[in-house]
Amino acid sequence: MKNKIPLSLYIHLPWCLQKCHYCDFNSIAINPAKINFKDYLNALLIDLKQQLKITKSRPIHSIYIGGGTPSILSGIQIHELLSTIKNRIVTTKNPSITIEINPATITKRDLEFYQQAQINRLSIGAQSFDDKILKKINRACDSSDIIKTIKDSHNMGFDDINLDLIYGLPSQNINQALDDLKQAIDLPITHVSWYQLSIEPRTYFYKNKPQNLPNESKIIKTMDAGFNFLNKKNMKQYEISAYCKDHYQSIHNLNYWNYGDFIGIGAGAGGKITSYDKKIYRTMNQTNIKKYQNNPIATKTTALLKQQDIIVEFMMNVLRLNTGFNQKLFNERTFIEFTTIEKTVKDLINKNYLKINQDKNYTTTKKGAMLLDSIIEYFIH
Repeated sequence: MKNKIPLSLYIHLPWCLQKCHYCDFNSIAINPAKINFKDYLNALLIDLKQQLKITKSRPIHSIYIGGGTPSILSGIQIHELLSTIKNRIVTTKNPSITIEINPATITKRDLEFYQQAQINRLSIGAQSFDDKILKKINRACDSSDIIKTIKDSHNMGFDDINLDLIYGLPSQNINQALDDLKQAIDLPITHVSWYQLSIEPRTYFYKNKPQNLPNESKIIKTMDAGFNFLNKKNMKQYEISAYCKDHYQSIHNLNYWNYGDFIGIGAGAGGKITSYDKKIYRTMNQTNIKKYQNNPIATKTTALLKQQDIIVEFMMNVLRLNTGFNQKLFNERTFIEFTTIEKTVKDLINKNYLKINQDKNYTTTKKGAMLLDSIIEYFIH
């Protein structure tokens, strides 16, 4: 049986200059000179080879290099990493290749190597243009770094640029959050990922709760004001936190949200693979960098998902999208009959959490979008 589910590749580089106070990703602050790049690259290749035995000849639609701060590596190293990996995989024609960059760690020379490596999308971690707020959240850059990086990237020919911003930050009011969006829109970007601050375990903010966090009422007002502003500027929302100009949706993230498959390589990277006999597996790598480098295969865990796990995961992803899902997508991605969830979906429609649009897609209502976690609970039996 030919597997038609799109397949992506995620590469995790776990180093950064300094750990942001809100960050719960698998990353460590390090002096770039102390990074053991060769051993880590070797581990990535061993990891990839093992996973390609499962996916076989399926082409990869998109590649995403995340972290950490991938741009902590030199442009030459990123070029070597991508060239080496692309020699071992089959891709679709002109795949989307994204790298996350921190404005504090990027040079024009790095950008030149990115172009040579055929990277065609940049995701720039800004979070805010307010220098006082950037210090409070322990970012390793300031607003001038952000602006320069965006302009340099655009001038060098990168025409697909995402900017990450966060709202609900300590001491941030609605006007300040909107100012961040206004400054972003005035720059040559095509995509905005606008996230609400979430305080997660294992973060500095979890252990040291910040003062003057906006209350729920202010958060909702900020969300509405930001949505209206971005919409007027032709930045259309297509996912809860994602806005873009026409034709600039994130191909890689859309694959996640549509419950596609992805190989995850690197310390702490997860993956989702659908086998040729219609079983769905989750993989998870060792988070410890040294242990991963020593033996990336022995420390990987693989779990076969049960029916309820698949349904919940599917809903957690597709209901983030404005387009939602239809019965065909549910059947093709889960291999479960729609009748299994039909009664639950009807109940959610009656409660005004879900609706059916003109394309016969099930999407969240405005009420449902605000209560996504509550919707997911209905699918947990």
